[in-house]
Amino acid sequence: MTASDVRNLIAGGKIEQAIKELLAHLQHNGDNDLYNAILTQSSRFQDNERQNRLGMVSSSDYTRTRNAVTYALLESLEEVFGKGTDSPPPPNPKPPLQENNRDADTTTILFMTSNPSGTAELQLEKEHSRISSRLQDSPNYSKFRIRTKKAVTLSEFQESIFLEKPNIIHFSGHGDKNNNDVRSMLSRGLEVDETHIPQDNTGIMLYDENKRDPLFVGTNVIQRIFRTMVKRQEVPIKAVVFNSCYSDAQAKALSEIVPYVVGTSWSIKDEAAIAFATGFYFGIAQGEDVEDACDMGINQAIGYGEPEDRFVLYKDGQRVEWH
Repeated sequence: MTASDVRNLIAGGKIEQAIKELLAHLQHNGDNDLYNAILTQSSRFQDNERQNRLGMVSSSDYTRTRNAVTYALLESLEEVFGKGTDSPPPPNPKPPLQENNRDADTTTILFMTSNPSGTAELQLEKEHSRISSRLQDSPNYSKFRIRTKKAVTLSEFQESIFLEKPNIIHFSGHGDKNNNDVRSMLSRGLEVDETHIPQDNTGIMLYDENKRDPLFVGTNVIQRIFRTMVKRQEVPIKAVVFNSCYSDAQAKALSEIVPYVVGTSWSIKDEAAIAFATGFYFGIAQGEDVEDACDMGINQAIGYGEPEDRFVLYKDGQRVEWH
């Protein structure tokens, strides 16, 4: 491996491979100082990638750190391979590969939350932290990537799915059945006459586009968004988790489109919802399938007083019976 070969790896965005080649070369040639310097950049690179996968760093900070590592590696080539090797580093190395071109075995989890003012406060940060830690602590952590969208509006709900191309979608927030206040919001949000609203409508609470007031979005709208994303846009969604109250209707509706969908049959306590998410993503992180991971989540939730049938799972359009 020559300096030119390593430079081409870096220019192609293959930073991890370039680091391995540099370390192998220095280990063979016995330059401890340079070896430690490259090892430091390797640790910096790996930590940045890990935080990015777990949704713990902003896109701008992730890119800034990755570019800094890139330049540091380019500047070290002359020292590693000796003066006069090849041409000087290119001034503008190729930026990181787009996330949508990620490895096929990487599972992307889109974590969307909505807790508008005027609705009961939820512990969404705790839930995100528990999910991230279960993935981070697993031996398979490098195979997962979390993307987080907070205070989701209706437009952001659809846009985030389109842009992130997730394999698992997790929504944490409020669901509700129709009541007079909800009917009013639903009528305003969908811009339809109230007489056309189904009497049994259920849905989820998102933010309005100004992010000031809650907006009730009916199950029929959620179903249509997912049909568009899966059937037309070919987003590879394997599972959807509605960690919100009264979400059985959404789960059943989406089960016609997505292989696995989790919902709840009734209202659920916040701590139990977090416990379910913790158990569920522990299972996912350990390589269990969605059905077994859901079973683990239920085990955690019933410890907080919820009955076994509070969480429901649909697999290929059929409700899974746990007994």
